[in-house]
Amino acid sequence: MDKTASTQHALHSLIAQRWSPRSFDPKTPISPEDAEALFEAAGWAASSMNEQPWRYYFAHRSDEEGFQDLLDCLVDGNQVWAKNAAVLIAISYRENFEKNDKENVTAKHDTGLANANLVLEALSRNIYAHMMGGYHKDKTIDLLQMQDESPVCFMALGYLDDPEALPNDKLRDSEKAKRTRKPLDEIITHWQGK
Repeated sequence: MDKTASTQHALHSLIAQRWSPRSFDPKTPISPEDAEALFEAAGWAASSMNEQPWRYYFAHRSDEEGFQDLLDCLVDGNQVWAKNAAVLIAISYRENFEKNDKENVTAKHDTGLANANLVLEALSRNIYAHMMGGYHKDKTIDLLQMQDESPVCFMALGYLDDPEALPNDKLRDSEKAKRTRKPLDEIITHWQGK
């Protein structure tokens, strides 16, 4: 199934081909070496004062207890498909700089850059990612014993499976739907001064 974006301008193929599937092949694991490479790619993202405020808590499907713990933090609607991912990740950020304990106002932004690096490196290895905001924040904080950090999202990683493997029509239809984005004039403003 080709989900390559229909773009106004020629874009790098990794950007044009990136999308967020829900149908993951439950039989194909991600190797520890590939997983480590994805996290290293995240580590090379730009961040304010090189703080690197992100933290990744992950479990492979073969880590049954850890994987189930992370899966249980997701809302029910995400659990039904994320259970087939090869790897689940809880992503957090530190709110204050380690160096001086002052508020890091770009911490969430910087964590987003790290996630983008991870997702694009994954796609270069034919591994797909789906980020999720549907999770239980307090349960995640308690499980992972977070003290000076806050969860920002979860991510499912894996290899594509047939959309027909999804458990209901709504998910299958979403998986097959054409990708769309807002037109450029809705997201950019050429500012030329007052």
